[in-house]
Amino acid sequence: MVGRSVPSITELPDPARVVRLGPTRLGAFAANRKVRMTRPLADKIVEAARQSLPVNGAEIARAILAADLRLLTDIERQITEAEAAIETVLPATPFDVLRTAPGWDRSVSGPTVQQSVNRHGGRRTVSSTGPPG
Repeated sequence: MVGRSVPSITELPDPARVVRLGPTRLGAFAANRKVRMTRPLADKIVEAARQSLPVNGAEIARAILAADLRLLTDIERQITEAEAAIETVLPATPFDVLRTAPGWDRSVSGPTVQQSVNRHGGRRTVSSTGPPG
C-alpha cells in the first residue's frame, strides 16, 4: 500500500530539511511514522540530499508530488471502502464459498460476483467462472 510511506514523502520533500535532520533524526522521524529505516539507508538518503542541487521549478514539482499523493491516498480510501462493501455483501450471495478457496479473497471474488450480477441482471445465479487469469 502506498499509504505506509506517504507521510514521510509528503513531509520531507525538501532536501535541505533532510540534511538538517541528519541520519539519526531522519531515522527517528521515519520510526515515528511507522516506517522502517535502517541507519545505512538514512545515511544514504541524507548524503543524496546533501548532493542535490537546487533546481528551478522544485517548488512546482513538490506541489505536483503532494497533489499526486493526495490522489493516491484518496484511491486507497476508495479501495478500502469497496473491500468493506464486498465483505458485507459477499456472505449474502452464493459466492460466499469463494472466500474459503485458497487464493480467493475480496479482490478476486468481488469482481467475479459483480460480473455475474451484470450478466444476469442482478438475479442470484451461480457462476462457474474461476479467478481472473
